Amino acid sequence: MNNQTNSLSPPSRVYLGYALALLWLVNVTNYVDRSIVGVLIEPMRADLHLTDTQIGIMTGFAFALFYAIGGLYLAHLADTRSRPSLIAVSILVWSLMTAFTGAAHNFWQLLMARVGVGMGEAGVIPAANALLADSYKPERRPLALAVFTSGSMIGIMVGSVVGGFLAAGFGWRCAFIATGLAGLPLALITRLTLRDVPRGGSDGTKQTSAPGFAAAMRQILRNQPLVLLVLSYAFLVFMLFGVVTWFPALIVRTHGLGIAQVGTQFGLAMGLGTAVGGILGGTVANRLAAKDLTWLSRMPLISMCLLWPLYQAAIFTPLPKVSLAFVALAAAVGGMALGPALAAMQMALPASIRAKGAAFNGFVGSLIGIGGAPLLVGAVSDHFTPELGPALALQRGLAVAVTAGSAGAALMWLAHRRFSDFIRTSSNPDAVLQPHPSHEPSQLQ
Repeated sequence: MNNQTNSLSPPSRVYLGYALALLWLVNVTNYVDRSIVGVLIEPMRADLHLTDTQIGIMTGFAFALFYAIGGLYLAHLADTRSRPSLIAVSILVWSLMTAFTGAAHNFWQLLMARVGVGMGEAGVIPAANALLADSYKPERRPLALAVFTSGSMIGIMVGSVVGGFLAAGFGWRCAFIATGLAGLPLALITRLTLRDVPRGGSDGTKQTSAPGFAAAMRQILRNQPLVLLVLSYAFLVFMLFGVVTWFPALIVRTHGLGIAQVGTQFGLAMGLGTAVGGILGGTVANRLAAKDLTWLSRMPLISMCLLWPLYQAAIFTPLPKVSLAFVALAAAVGGMALGPALAAMQMALPASIRAKGAAFNGFVGSLIGIGGAPLLVGAVSDHFTPELGPALALQRGLAVAVTAGSAGAALMWLAHRRFSDFIRTSSNPDAVLQPHPSHEPSQLQ
């Protein structure tokens, strides 16, 4: 399975463009299958008699737990084996499990299906992030990673629009089955056309053997800039996934709009807003980072300071169109943080453990953000439903989650300070802060 192509010449600009486009499409499909459940919550809840807490567990914590744990193991494979093969197998698994979701007839079957989706999707982000970091030089990584990450919000948009229309016309089961099966051809294309690249090649360094899993994790946990960046990013994900999972249901409950209409409007607001913000942020970060690499953490800090008031305005604005406009604006501001933050993380890692570093980010982000936010919103909503009714209770749950997520701004301020110190004091900003030589020198780069 290890087809590392160190002996090959560097990939051409044409191939790099194709590979980035393909990985972008993989990420779109990833988030279509991951997020489509958001627009289908209300028909699923009515059909299977689910509580908001059960929905929060199914869409959040259960998915995130196995996504996080599986991601750490699969990242070890991505650091040592063929990344294209791992990505292709991951697409196959999550696509089939998404289709199986449409066949579920009770909460436990839904839960198992979503666990399968999480385990399948766990292999893609670490492998793709590492592959792109090894393909693009440091000053070009923010835009490349922003383009790749923008696929997540386009996927949310497509999932909301397509899921809403399929559910309205054919039922929620058909929406899961159709979107799941649509990913199977992509797995084959990825396996046949995507190539691996030399690890560390874009940094002009020689590939070294990857350390063992335990040694790599110790190396990651001692890397203070990386750990702070990961923690702050997790709270950005916390706000994002609380909104993505529950906001369509809030619009349905509060304003009585149809599921197809909500899917289209929310999908466009969230998807296009984040994609435009991500590309804009990546473009600006490329230019600023060419002069001062500390902009890779400064830009996310600025973005995260603006998110809390924008999301609160979206939640409490009484007019649905104005509310969705605030969602789009908040999505654009949050999207501007994604590429620079991910580029900063990759810069703080040696090439031999880049996938594990990305998986560590996914692990923390999954447990805090993907797992915690939907569950918190659902639990708060269930608590206040007897007193306020389902619409106002859900509104309060979202407001609580966004407030909790705003802690990420304080963490990003600390991350920016530590990352700036790292850039100023490191003779090689692309290398991780090395531990003391007494710590396993034979296993570290």
